[in-house]
Amino acid sequence: MTGPAVGLLDPRGDATAGRDLILQRRVARAQMYVAVAHAAVATCLGLGSLQVLPFQRTPPPNRILALVNPETPHSGPWATRIAFRSRTTERRTSVRTAWRIRKRPMRHATLLACLLALAPAAGAQALQAAVFAGGCFWGVEGVFEHVRGVRSATSGYAGGHAPAPTYRQVTSGTTGHAEAVRVVFDPEEVSYAQLLQVFFTVAHDPTQVNRQGPDVGTQYRSAVFYAGEAQRRGVEAFIASMDAAGVLDRPIATEVRPLDAFYEAEEYHQDYMERHPYQPYIVIHDAPKVRRLRAEFPRLYRDRSGE
Repeated sequence: MTGPAVGLLDPRGDATAGRDLILQRRVARAQMYVAVAHAAVATCLGLGSLQVLPFQRTPPPNRILALVNPETPHSGPWATRIAFRSRTTERRTSVRTAWRIRKRPMRHATLLACLLALAPAAGAQALQAAVFAGGCFWGVEGVFEHVRGVRSATSGYAGGHAPAPTYRQVTSGTTGHAEAVRVVFDPEEVSYAQLLQVFFTVAHDPTQVNRQGPDVGTQYRSAVFYAGEAQRRGVEAFIASMDAAGVLDRPIATEVRPLDAFYEAEEYHQDYMERHPYQPYIVIHDAPKVRRLRAEFPRLYRDRSGE
């Protein structure tokens, strides 16, 4: 009676056992390549970074051990983890060093195919968010909803000390919050600098202090709440360039400060311009902003009538 197949060259293994082992190893290799491809896609899209899990001693050699999204975030972006085990040693590796694991023509060809397939996604970036305050949020939200590359615009409150404020509390002027809009955008379609240009030249008047048009109070102030140093440098440089060029008749009064928290406004404020196009306030104060966006930034403008 023959014993269990423990290797391709084991004299105790019969031909059938050898073929089965070859098939198992090919399946394992295919699973590993697919996992590498998935992890590389996640990394290219900014969903995480390649990391490694500790190895166990029980799995078969050259088998991928894990491909997981951790339950809790690491310092920085969420990580996609990959673990490999070589035939003779336990070691940590990555997609780059995977090229050195058992170099064979088939493995080179498969990994190369994965990397070539991922090439179009190499420059992909994750969605980003920006928060602007420029008077009544109905109009600011309505303008950004017509900007190409903007995935969502949400009315809310930011910049104050009261947690989870209501509209009534904010309009009283006692919370320190401003009516604001959170803009989620795709940086491959529209840049943060372009959003700043729309905000400062179309969405509101940045020279007014604690008011916008008929609305008066600190809750209607002009402000940019930045998320990270890149946005801070971007908005400060933009304001400095506008002031230096004398684009506006008066100095820019926009407040620039870090975003501590953003609280979504009540549901009836969301998509207000879209749902109430003939409301007198919208017709007089906000609809002209959308028309101006279309006239001055035709390449950024998108028509939402068909949505």
